[in-house]
Amino acid sequence: MRNSSKTHGRHTRQLAIVSLAALAFAACSSDKHLTTGATTPVTTIAPTTTVAESTTTLAPTTTVAETTTTLAPTTTVPVTEPAPTTTAAAPPTTPAPPPPPACTVVSPSATAQSLSTITGDWNGDGTPDSASSWAEDDGSGHRQWFVRADVAGGASSSVALGDIGLASAQVLDHVDLDFALGAAPGMNRDEILANVGENATFAQNLAFFGITPASPCLFEFDNGTPGTPYIISAFGDVGAATALTCEPTADSQFLVHLEAHVLDDGSWQTNDMHILRTGDHSLADDAPITNVLGNSDGALGRYFYSGCGDTVWVNGPIDD
Repeated sequence: MRNSSKTHGRHTRQLAIVSLAALAFAACSSDKHLTTGATTPVTTIAPTTTVAESTTTLAPTTTVAETTTTLAPTTTVPVTEPAPTTTAAAPPTTPAPPPPPACTVVSPSATAQSLSTITGDWNGDGTPDSASSWAEDDGSGHRQWFVRADVAGGASSSVALGDIGLASAQVLDHVDLDFALGAAPGMNRDEILANVGENATFAQNLAFFGITPASPCLFEFDNGTPGTPYIISAFGDVGAATALTCEPTADSQFLVHLEAHVLDDGSWQTNDMHILRTGDHSLADDAPITNVLGNSDGALGRYFYSGCGDTVWVNGPIDD
């Protein structure tokens, strides 16, 4: 039994073929009529194009107001460079000097003994000052000795020597341990030379006292060791002598410590030593200048007494 659907499909395809053949024939017939001169309008239909609908939404119109700007005239201002800044350094602060120390001052009593006085310029201001020495009986049969300096228009101060035994103390003269020509005002100050007692051989002990700007209170010069006074024990004997003298030079003046001792051949060796100020409170002997003098040499006499020029401080002639 034949399939009716297949038969129907063949019939449909056959009809389509016949239709296409008829159309082709009609087209050929039309071409023949154009060739013979008959005019038949021909309408050609363009292929249909489907355009998708496009919807455009316009933004609202914004109206911008016109702005008028008026420019000010241009002014050129010269640029002034600022002056360099200078910062001045603050001046250093100088601390105030400490107040001067309170000086010990002892005055002679109405019963003071062996009072002696000299003058000199202790602070170098050109005005004469004074110094004094004396003893006070302490009620036990001993005497207490003092040396005092009085500065004109200034302070007074004193040094206690204490009990020096049976000997006496006495201020002798003003001297200048470090005089120099052309020194600044106030630099050439006088010092006090005093006899402060005797040693075991009865030599006279000579000592020096002074004041300075750094030490306005009277003090006794030491030998470089604080508390140990610089002492020259002046004496003269058959075999040795020690003395103190002055020696001026062209632009200065020295105090000189003199020593002499006898040699085996009867001549004398001498040592001259300038006294140097080695500190505010200290003195020392310079290197000795050595010489040899005959027993009868007149220059030997200067080693047996202490003094300066015509002023004799201690006289110690040779004991024959």
